[in-house]
Amino acid sequence: LTPESSSYQGLRVARKIDPNQWQFVADRLFKSMSDEVDNTICKIYIDLQTSEGDFQRNIQDAAQSLCIDLLPELAQLVSKDACQLADATRKLLPQAKELIMKLELMGNNTCLRWHRDFYVCRSIVSYNNIATQYTADSNVDFWELDNCGNNDCVIRDKRRTMSADVGDLIMMKGEKYLGKAKSLVHKSPEIKYHPDGMVQSRLVLKVDVLNL
Repeated sequence: LTPESSSYQGLRVARKIDPNQWQFVADRLFKSMSDEVDNTICKIYIDLQTSEGDFQRNIQDAAQSLCIDLLPELAQLVSKDACQLADATRKLLPQAKELIMKLELMGNNTCLRWHRDFYVCRSIVSYNNIATQYTADSNVDFWELDNCGNNDCVIRDKRRTMSADVGDLIMMKGEKYLGKAKSLVHKSPEIKYHPDGMVQSRLVLKVDVLNL
């Protein structure tokens, strides 16, 4: 990492995917879920304080487990992303003891308020529909953010908000990240619906470090 990296609140690697390509997979998985609140497909804890060889084997095994219910082409994409993000996270945070790989469906269980996350960092990829929105600190009224939470009051200028594209790889620093730049203000995108009223779920990969 360059010294300048400490001044940024996150990293976005652009990689567009057709937002409709995998919608049918997310819809099929959503219909099969029994819990409408917790739509976690798979969640795996990975020890970071291990040898490089063991770590690589562990993340490959975990990534394969995440993708067991996906079609081969999508499974290959998600698995590769999970391994690369886990590897990058370990290099970024060599002092971290554990990371979490998670594949989940985002529908009604989404956070539509602008917020900062109280953990070290999160990497996130949306594989269909629409992706994470974020904005610069200069565009945020932090008193409103901390005390009110009304989106219309938090954001000073809606034209200055940004949205990742489906397929983009995003790493966001959280409140617990060590350094001068942290806590990217972000939120989930607005929920979209099919013509029959069913939620258009999003298939999302998350790679998290909660604590150091």
